[in-house]
Amino acid sequence: MYVLASATALGQVAPHEAGIASGIVSTFHEFGASFGAAVASSVAAAGLAGTTLSGFASGFTVAAVAAAVAAAAAAMVIPGRSK
Repeated sequence: MYVLASATALGQVAPHEAGIASGIVSTFHEFGASFGAAVASSVAAAGLAGTTLSGFASGFTVAAVAAAVAAAAAAMVIPGRSK
């Protein structure tokens, strides 16, 4: 996934701006991973009560919904191939 994001981002910029674009992609990749882990673990921790494990189901549900939203957003933003 990271290679695809990098190739898509760097394929749309001028060669002299590739370093800036690469830095932006790397920054948002790391920020997204840390933010996603924090949100999923917070939801899971908030849902844990006693010995039930339903919080983990809530955490995975939030992660799945976020992944679906991200995939839909990426499908709308990524330019199509020219034929």
